Amino acid sequence: MKSMHAALAAGFIAVLSMPAIAAEKPLATIPVKVGANADVYPTQVETDGGITVQTMDGRATFVLDGRLQFDNLFYTGIYNDSHAGGYASDTKTRRMRLGVGGHLDQEWEWQFTLDVNNDTGKATLDTGQITYKGFSYADVNVGRFKRPFLLDTLTSSKWLSVVERSLAYDVVRSHVSDFSVMGSKLYDVGTAGKLSWYAAVLNEGVEDYAGGETPAGKDQYQYYGRVAYAPWAKKGDVLHFGLAAGELNPAAGSTIAIGTRLGVSSADLHSILYTVDDDQQLGGEVAYELGPFSAQGEYVLRRLNLTAGDSADVTAGYLQLTYTLTGEPRVYKPYWARFDRVLPSGEHAFGAVELVARYDDLRMDNPGAAAATGRVGTLGVNWYLNSHLHLMLDYLNSKGENFGTTETTGDAVTTRIAFQF
Repeated sequence: MKSMHAALAAGFIAVLSMPAIAAEKPLATIPVKVGANADVYPTQVETDGGITVQTMDGRATFVLDGRLQFDNLFYTGIYNDSHAGGYASDTKTRRMRLGVGGHLDQEWEWQFTLDVNNDTGKATLDTGQITYKGFSYADVNVGRFKRPFLLDTLTSSKWLSVVERSLAYDVVRSHVSDFSVMGSKLYDVGTAGKLSWYAAVLNEGVEDYAGGETPAGKDQYQYYGRVAYAPWAKKGDVLHFGLAAGELNPAAGSTIAIGTRLGVSSADLHSILYTVDDDQQLGGEVAYELGPFSAQGEYVLRRLNLTAGDSADVTAGYLQLTYTLTGEPRVYKPYWARFDRVLPSGEHAFGAVELVARYDDLRMDNPGAAAATGRVGTLGVNWYLNSHLHLMLDYLNSKGENFGTTETTGDAVTTRIAFQF
């Protein structure tokens, strides 16, 4: 109990010391006393990548982190087809989240994140998980977390190189589940290689099959697996391959609308409604990084076995290139096998500047009609003023066919002010 009080007290001290958020190095040791005759529990506070309170022996940590993303969107054409394709704009808080987490004795880790909805103002649990790493054969995650599918999804929204995720994410919706149990493990391979696997069982996820439980009222269970291999994974020098698969099991005759906003979160949704008996997903991923340059691409196939017979395929892929003018590489995280931040080196007073180009392509079979297709080209620039604040600017040019729209082409400019600690 004393140690818990000490951690809470130290966390409170850290919150009151908000000006220290800009610091990049641990602060001095803070001896925390609880009660007149209490023992002294030495801790240290670090403010780079969250406010972290850690015991000096490293046995336990408490981390407070958050993000605020504020977007301005300008779009026309197919993005605003419902209003005759005219010019439209929107300003909104895209994400506002606060998280707490930590670890104990190197075996237990925990993380909970609250998300504040921009429209309702209500806070809900975005992710919440407990991880046990004490087994030699597998780590075990229990709770609400992302499915192990799609590199673009597993990259945190704090560190996306483009304002919105790819069209591949739109059509597979590999997002947070309602509840999951996952086994995983990371292995060292050779002198610099990494190999990891992830296998998850989850119940019905948000935005999947509403009412898609079995007739007996049982939850809809889904199964996901992913293997990632990096022959080498060093700072600024990474080669990454990944393969993932998913099996969704809705009740026969369930319906789902699969669609896309073509990279603009406030634009019109272009979707197709499917009535299915079975739903399977397969994805491949590859990434390469050398110093300030990185390239990554993914391709996903979603095969829907239709209730009326036959099947419908939904496919999507993208290629993304980035180059940091100031020389910093993107950070690669071997566990979860994903990319992280661009961290300014401090060599330039203005921070770090990253250039981005991405091309997205999707195709959606439409039973009884021509397949719908979408293509988006994106050019962007990101300015990382420091590790806590960055600005994003993207230009998008898109083309969509057979979505039932009057407009088939569109242009958009999206901007973001992002703060994270």
